[in-house]
Amino acid sequence: MTPLLIHLPGAPVGTARPAPRKGTKKKYIPTSGWEQEAAQRTRWAMRRHGGAFPLIGPVCVEVHAVKARPQALLARKHPDGRILRDVKPDADNVAKSVLDALEKAGIFEGNNDAKTAQLHAHSLYAARGEAPCVDVRVTRATTVPAPFHFPEPS
Repeated sequence: MTPLLIHLPGAPVGTARPAPRKGTKKKYIPTSGWEQEAAQRTRWAMRRHGGAFPLIGPVCVEVHAVKARPQALLARKHPDGRILRDVKPDADNVAKSVLDALEKAGIFEGNNDAKTAQLHAHSLYAARGEAPCVDVRVTRATTVPAPFHFPEPS
């Protein structure tokens, strides 16, 4: 399968957390307009791709959450390319938002993001002159990672 590539312009957005409502035990779960937009752009990418959707079997999703470079990183001493980022929104929260948008777009069999067997999330600052965005690559998961080998305790 050719990878499905999705480009979502704009700053990355993490999954909203449920918030308690005053005077009740119910929780308000905020909905994100970003997820709706991302789902629509995913549907467009699916139509352009022309592949068979929904995907059947385990899926691999790679997410590059690219946030605008802060003024402090525009100095010449910093590299021109993308830089790893360790501030909010967390890579895992952005990945959750992306998976929710992919689910809404109908990319997974049974509309269930549990089909994601492999997930790679990268949180980055944009390269010089690059606009913030979220880039997503979806493929069928085919490789099984090698197991970790822990040293024997002495």
